[in-house]
Amino acid sequence: MWLARLFDGRPDSRPRQPHPWARLCRILRREKELADGFKGGFSLLVLAVGSARLAPLLKVLQQRLRYSDEAGWLNEEHTQIGVVMHRTPGWGAWKVADDLCAALPAGAPQPACEVYYYPLQPADDKNHREDPAHGLPESPRAVKEMGPLLAKAMPPPRAEEARREENVAT
Repeated sequence: MWLARLFDGRPDSRPRQPHPWARLCRILRREKELADGFKGGFSLLVLAVGSARLAPLLKVLQQRLRYSDEAGWLNEEHTQIGVVMHRTPGWGAWKVADDLCAALPAGAPQPACEVYYYPLQPADDKNHREDPAHGLPESPRAVKEMGPLLAKAMPPPRAEEARREENVAT
């Protein structure tokens, strides 16, 4: 009975809005630790849109994403959404990007998409979509290194320790 309640599949049981940046940082840290510990990886799909054009994209995101996918804001202006996809290769994230763009209503602006993967693997890996003529990743479909984004999401250990001490003191 409790499993039925847990997995009832109601469409309204998913979060309606992307997580705030602080929550997305915690999700990125968790995924990095899981990837390091289990020799796996994860993708981050970045969708850049104007704040006035978010409603159709948010609706499609809610319908398309898996329960294990987490979406959150990547900036204060709410013009970039990051989707963390657990154990999803880069080509899988591009598939999601293609599906999201195809599902947008006619006339809705298409978001600019980028895919990041942790850990970045060599170009001959299946993580990349390859151009069969050259054996190289297609430049608009390249999978980027996530290092700079993780550095932004993961402050140095001393700053993290200071924050913990502040929380304990209050």
